[in-house]
Amino acid sequence: MFYINDAKFVKVWEVEDKGNYAKIKVSTTDKDKDGNKEYTNWFAMVVGKAYEVAKTLNEGDVITVKGGKISNPYNKEHKKSFLNVVFWDIEATEQSTPKPASEFQSFDDDFGDFNIADQDLPFD
Repeated sequence: MFYINDAKFVKVWEVEDKGNYAKIKVSTTDKDKDGNKEYTNWFAMVVGKAYEVAKTLNEGDVITVKGGKISNPYNKEHKKSFLNVVFWDIEATEQSTPKPASEFQSFDDDFGDFNIADQDLPFD
């Protein structure tokens, strides 16, 4: 097992609130020997005080994992190892903000002069 302490620039992709903990999908990046970025996706369980922070997260937010653990215990019954990632202390470092309504195009702009009454439709 490995303990996580101060892992920065962890991007959040999904948050699923399970009541007293959350499941989140995050990604991290690293560079290979040639300097190219390599991306890794992780599924983590968020517990304790980190759960309160997780409830405020949205897709695109960036977090720092202040405390967590990665383990890969072997299950004798299933004859398999299962990767477990648990965060118990996280900090939101860059929270995404929804776009203001003024930044979205209106439907009129998208469809121009399209008129559904002029179309041949397969139903009445």
